[in-house]
Amino acid sequence: MRTLFRDTRIAADFINGVLFNGQLVISLDDVSILDSNQDSHVFSIGITKERTRDNIVNVTLENCQCIIGIEHQAQVDKTMFQRTMDYDEMSYLQQFFQYQSHLLPIKGVITLVAYYGQKSWKHARTYKDMMEPIPPTLGQYM
Repeated sequence: MRTLFRDTRIAADFINGVLFNGQLVISLDDVSILDSNQDSHVFSIGITKERTRDNIVNVTLENCQCIIGIEHQAQVDKTMFQRTMDYDEMSYLQQFFQYQSHLLPIKGVITLVAYYGQKSWKHARTYKDMMEPIPPTLGQYM
C-alpha cells in the first residue's frame, strides 16, 4: 500500500475520491510526494518521537499548500484516531520550528485513513466519540 500511494496519480485520485466525492479538484500537478519520515524527529529541541506516516503528500489547492497524510489499515485498530493526532501534531511541530528559525509559513495538515479490513469498524474515530455528552452551548468549541 505504501508503494501504491507513492504514485502521485493514485494519491490525487484517492484524495479527490475521499474529500471531493470523486470530482477532479486536485490534479496530478497539484500533488508531490514527501518523505514519510520527515515528521518523526524534531532535532531543533532534541525530541525524538518515533512516528512514521504511511504516506504524506504536499497538495496545492486554490493557490495554497497543505499536507495530507494517508494512513492505511488492514486491521481494526482502536487507537488509530490517536495516532493520526500524533502524526498531525508532529507535522505542525516540525513546521513551527522551521517557522521560528526561517519564517517559513505553516501549512495546514490533515490525515486520511483508508481502512480496507474485513471487519466493520466499531471503535471510536475521534475523542468526541468517547466523551460524555457535550453541553450544546460548548459543542462548537470542542
